[in-house]
Amino acid sequence: MGTIDPGVARIHAENLMADEDLEGWRWVDADGVQSAIDEWELVSSLASGALAPYTLVWRTGWKVWLPACQVDELSSAVPKSNVEKSVEPEIDDAQTTPPPPPLERYNTYRTRDAARLLGGVKRRGPSVTPPPPPGAIINLPARPQTPPPPVPVRRPPMPTLVEAPPAPATATLRPPGAVPPPPRVVPQVRISDPGPDPVAEGAPDLPTQPNAAPQAIDSAPIEDAPPTTPFVAKPKSNALLFLVAGALLFGAVVLLVGGGLLLSRRGNSAATTSSSAPATATTAPTVTTPCAALASAKKLAAPIHFAIPPYLASTKDGIAVGFAASPTEGVGLLVNPETLAANEKFREQSRTPITGVVPLTEGGSLKFVLDGADDSLRFARTLNTAPPFAVGVSSDGSFSRVMSSGGGPQTIWPGFDDARITEPRIASVPGVGHAVTFRDGGQTGKIKVGWLTPDGRQMSSLESLDVDGSNVGTPMVTANDRDIMVTFAARKSPGAYWRVQVATARHGELPGRAVGFRIPPGGPGAEAISPAAVGLSGGRWLVQWTEGSVGNRQVRVQTLAHDLIPVGDPITVSPEGTNAGQGVVWVQGDTALSLFLVKTGSTHELWGAALKCP
Repeated sequence: MGTIDPGVARIHAENLMADEDLEGWRWVDADGVQSAIDEWELVSSLASGALAPYTLVWRTGWKVWLPACQVDELSSAVPKSNVEKSVEPEIDDAQTTPPPPPLERYNTYRTRDAARLLGGVKRRGPSVTPPPPPGAIINLPARPQTPPPPVPVRRPPMPTLVEAPPAPATATLRPPGAVPPPPRVVPQVRISDPGPDPVAEGAPDLPTQPNAAPQAIDSAPIEDAPPTTPFVAKPKSNALLFLVAGALLFGAVVLLVGGGLLLSRRGNSAATTSSSAPATATTAPTVTTPCAALASAKKLAAPIHFAIPPYLASTKDGIAVGFAASPTEGVGLLVNPETLAANEKFREQSRTPITGVVPLTEGGSLKFVLDGADDSLRFARTLNTAPPFAVGVSSDGSFSRVMSSGGGPQTIWPGFDDARITEPRIASVPGVGHAVTFRDGGQTGKIKVGWLTPDGRQMSSLESLDVDGSNVGTPMVTANDRDIMVTFAARKSPGAYWRVQVATARHGELPGRAVGFRIPPGGPGAEAISPAAVGLSGGRWLVQWTEGSVGNRQVRVQTLAHDLIPVGDPITVSPEGTNAGQGVVWVQGDTALSLFLVKTGSTHELWGAALKCP
């Protein structure tokens, strides 16, 4: 077992002491490195296998460290085969700093696991190993596999709020320096030098926007036309010459004005024809309208098991929402996205723990299916397709699919012997396929992204996202009318705040590098976690995140243009005075439904808010 430098450990402990997350939980890895963690993230990490069931945890007021599998309030997140007899910790309200953790217990558990494997006992659920130290690199053993198809072309990173500050507010997103040429036969307008363009400099490949209106420009006098030779009047004795010259001058003026009007009409006609011409297939419409609050947040259901996220699907009668009321009970709602009226359509108990409640609509009628932990397909996720199929990790360590019509797992991507992944998140794009993302290897692991064909076969290789940080959260993926977006939280080090990062790519392509999303002002500050997003028309996005510190969290949303520039002001969707977090966001037509959790006492409630996104 490795050791850590005492000076580094002391500085790290001081940083944790200054962090408000000290009022929550901590976990410690096998090298003695402690990490503050929110209760929601702790339960989610245990439930997904990101943290081993025997991870040592501590809470403010405890005098001892305990394995998570012995803590009663965490037992629902631990695989049933790993749950041990609960231990009631000795409590001391004055205990605000943790005692030394009993790291030798990790050796005990590892020895027990090794003996179990040597004895031929088949283990259920995800395989577990001691939590790796932050920054550890997980090397998966090579497995024989068929040559993958060519890797799709990666898009360069798009401009973000961190790398390029937004341009001054204007009616459009055209950069300040991109002023269109003046109309034909109109004298040239003199403008002042706008100076360097921060957006254009930060993203030289930023596409032009043909539908954007001209930027406001500094007022300047219009230059006069070049002067003609002045007419000099002769003495009255030359009256005849005067009259002839006047007649000629008058005729020239008439011809000049008439010709100018004719040219102007032709120019205007050409401009009208050009603007009314249909857009080419390679030009997506640019929309710069922000979403606006439509209905105040409303409680939709209670309780909800927060370790399992809601899944949504559109129907002609509203938005179907599937969620877990407990580790073994699934519930299905039909929600009106404008009035937030919710009607229960499904409720079912499972004999085994469930991992998701998925609404299926592609068959023509609404029904719900319960995903669960299964030895043949762990981390299963059913896709809303016709016919439906599920993806997950098979017993041989391959990411595989299982068809609803029957048959065994079919390998998509091999090489997941450790099987410590988060549940796959899917974004389906009609006519293209399904974008898949998940985290492999715990919080110090990698964000993986790949594409499946419409029927669930391998469409691309599975690639790791280039992330700025040593720890990453659970990723989510969504799609709009031309791109996909992967969202997740990351942090530089175990003692740092979590921050939101995003990565985008065109349909069928893989994002190469994630970039930071700068949280707009007006919220509680501190850290930003649990990001989600939904694609809007015109290449826009609606991004949702949880912001604040333990016990004081809000859920906020922000509309982004296709180039990730903010459109309009951010909106706080969670009710004032509540402790809210997590959640997902969905769009149907021009109405968006924001779902999130509100913690009340020891339970969690499912809330929703409606937004208009024209």
